[in-house]
Amino acid sequence: MLFRSASDSDSAQGKTPDIVVCDEITHWSSKEFFDAMFSARNKRPDCVFVILTNAGIKGTWQWDLRNLARASPRWRFFEQPERTMLASWMDPAAVAEDRKLLIPSEADRLLDNRWIDPGEANGYLMLADCVACHDPHVPDRPLPGRRTFFVVDYGEKKDRTALAVVSAGPTNDVEVNRLDVIQGSPESPVPIAAVEAWVADRLAETPWGVLLADPHQMVGTLQKFEARCPVVRFEYRAGKNNYAMAQAFRNAVMTRQARWRPGTGYLPGAEDADLDAELAALITKPTVYGYRFDHESGKHDDRATVVGMGTLHLTQSLSPDDLGPRD
Repeated sequence: MLFRSASDSDSAQGKTPDIVVCDEITHWSSKEFFDAMFSARNKRPDCVFVILTNAGIKGTWQWDLRNLARASPRWRFFEQPERTMLASWMDPAAVAEDRKLLIPSEADRLLDNRWIDPGEANGYLMLADCVACHDPHVPDRPLPGRRTFFVVDYGEKKDRTALAVVSAGPTNDVEVNRLDVIQGSPESPVPIAAVEAWVADRLAETPWGVLLADPHQMVGTLQKFEARCPVVRFEYRAGKNNYAMAQAFRNAVMTRQARWRPGTGYLPGAEDADLDAELAALITKPTVYGYRFDHESGKHDDRATVVGMGTLHLTQSLSPDDLGPRD
């Protein structure tokens, strides 16, 4: 019987397997499924239990399991030496190219098989990488009929509200056509009505656009616009989506497939005055899925979030029915 994810943990109870193969457990978010299969192995006296995985994060349950197996005579343990390549069929030049698209801690884990400390925080992007994506010819409105997302990250008081128009360019690259930022405060919170007015204005300009937002922040607004345009509810802070967003956006920047005008996302008086400055100040934090970008205390990641959400959805395949205005 084949189980594909940790969500199968309930159905895994009571099984009596002859062989169990657990693949890439350093990317498993939950230990419940592993525990269910691990306990099932004792129901067959000759059950074989195999774990195959790359290095992960120290201090996690996967790290504890690795150390137990390494010290126990009941396990046959093999670990690829750090910074070696056992797969003879892999092209070193291709691996070196892949390394450029990974943040250093991810390259250490996935390519060099080095377990990393959870406190390791690496820079997400260099300012030079962001400046290299500048294109003064990016239009302030999407090209007619091109895939377009209106992306909202709502912050009422402390966090900022970021509002982006992200679309597919002439060669299916990622264009940031518009990026507006509103800084609220306890004395002057950002009204939902202002966000809804912004979305309505964008729909008037680009009626084929898709509204993309976190449902926990904007459930009422999403429901309101469902009759007017396609709506995508994206739980960008949850697990794999967070990693997918960070990786998709970074790849687009590093391969110069993302483009925006100089000064995009400008916020007067802010230390991180525009999108470039915000991106260059971001840090990365390891997660069980890979990593996520984050900001240090007193800084922000709202502009990066909306552009990252739009980039992820542009680089994923969408059905033609998901595009274009509704009747």
